[in-house]
Amino acid sequence: MKRIALLITTVLMLLAIAPYALADFAATPTLDVTTSSNHPGATDAVYTFHIENTDKSTTLTSLSTVIPAGYSVNPEFITTKPGITIMKGKAGAPNGFLSAPFTVETTTKPDNYLTTINAIVAVYHSEIVLTEPTSTAEGKLEIQIPSVPLIGNAVFLDASTVPGFFINPSTAGNYTWGPSLASPASGPAVAMVARPGYTQTVTITGTPVPEFSNSWLIASFAVLAVAVFARAHRRNGPKSHP
Repeated sequence: MKRIALLITTVLMLLAIAPYALADFAATPTLDVTTSSNHPGATDAVYTFHIENTDKSTTLTSLSTVIPAGYSVNPEFITTKPGITIMKGKAGAPNGFLSAPFTVETTTKPDNYLTTINAIVAVYHSEIVLTEPTSTAEGKLEIQIPSVPLIGNAVFLDASTVPGFFINPSTAGNYTWGPSLASPASGPAVAMVARPGYTQTVTITGTPVPEFSNSWLIASFAVLAVAVFARAHRRNGPKSHP
């Protein structure tokens, strides 16, 4: 009887913890990032993110991606005007057999964006919420991953920003987009890692291009105008008479 009671207790314990065990990712989801420009203060850089979950048994429901301190977001895209594209890409199964284009656009809320996946047979929507970074504090992108039945649990996302959505830090250095978290349907979030041969760190190098303000230009033109006027006055000044 004791053995039967012990067996029943063990089975009940396994059943109790089974949902939590199944909620964990069998393989850690990946995130890596590349940029078209490593120049300090660049306002035309394109940032490309690759996100992947290879676990067919566990759903990736959301991501929280770190934006390193020092970056900024172009104010043009912090707006209540909907329909401005900020990202484009594709989503699908990791083997690439099934994939669909997607876009991310502004909405009537300044820091909320709408993701649309066009899977031909149906259109799926989700939300991205932006927390802007500052010179001293990290920001983040909270990304909801829509469930697309044809694709299943194992998914990838390739997303590229429009040029200048992110403005590069003005100071050279290494900027890591992490730790960024991936959340399953239930259970704790896990820190994503980069794929082999890729990285989550962007190295900003070089010297910033000087930025000339309007006031500087006005002052320069004023000085030039005064110099030209003075020179002309000396040439055309009153002539002496005998």
